[in-house]
Amino acid sequence: MAFMKKLLLTILAMGGIFVDKLTPLRMISYFVFTLLIILYGRLGNIISGQAAIMIFFINFMIRYLFLFNSFKINGIAERMKNKFGEIKGFEYYQFITALMFFLSALNFTLLLNKTSLYNFEQIGNLKFILTVLGGIGIIGGFLINIWSAMLIGIDVYYYKDLFLGRPVCGIIKKGPYKYLSNPMYGIGQINGYGTALMCGSVTGIIVIVMNQIMMFLFFYNVEKPHIIKYFKDNYLLSRPQV
Repeated sequence: MAFMKKLLLTILAMGGIFVDKLTPLRMISYFVFTLLIILYGRLGNIISGQAAIMIFFINFMIRYLFLFNSFKINGIAERMKNKFGEIKGFEYYQFITALMFFLSALNFTLLLNKTSLYNFEQIGNLKFILTVLGGIGIIGGFLINIWSAMLIGIDVYYYKDLFLGRPVCGIIKKGPYKYLSNPMYGIGQINGYGTALMCGSVTGIIVIVMNQIMMFLFFYNVEKPHIIKYFKDNYLLSRPQV
């Protein structure tokens, strides 16, 4: 029962829905998410594929500009801590990050809906093969991401260690972390590829590749130096360099 509760809370939190501790800010986020779902539901009926791609890339650029500027010297995280304190500052940061995660998912869904292969329903066996491969990718990536998030904790998933500038958990040496340095940025992304395959979207495959490149750039330039700084030889000896 405890495991199932943790599993459910983790899945919801990864989607920006925190039900373990309701705060006014989190209630606002639920309202915003509901409005966004309604808005994107209507957008799907009126905009073109080019517009969907443009919306995706605007969100993509804003998300990574925010992320890369969050943890540098005098960056967004430092300014938020100075202004609001660590606890309140992280609550605001988590709210913004959850909103960006949610928007990214909506924009990716919209893009896939508008860039599916022409006559995808009529390509017979190829559609079946892509659907099967896509389904395997979705399930595999989903399981890897959930497993990884449960091991590191949802706070680290939302960059709390980077926000505070100190570790909030130790080095994880089990599960997917026994074999991969960062499974969520690596094999965990196969759910995105799987979804694009299932929808028959070449554009979807391309944007997932771009997103994965940006995630690894962030890992090697921001996250990994932070980990090595605080765990040093313990990290280098215990982690596969993949």
